[in-house]
Amino acid sequence: MSPIEHAERIAVLETEVADLKKSVDEMSAQVRTLVSLFDQARGAKWMLIGLAALGGIVASKIGPIIAWMGSLK
Repeated sequence: MSPIEHAERIAVLETEVADLKKSVDEMSAQVRTLVSLFDQARGAKWMLIGLAALGGIVASKIGPIIAWMGSLK
């Protein structure tokens, strides 16, 4: 191969590497976005568990109160 052909091949490879780097950077940004969404979902999960526990406590206390109010008649 002549030096010109080598230079052309190297130029093509450099262009491909630049395109690959751009693609990797874009995917990295998308992965960071997904990780932040998963972190938010983890926080929401604990909030839902807390609300379910609170709802259970309230429901367990309302039953006796309603029964007591029914006996006042």
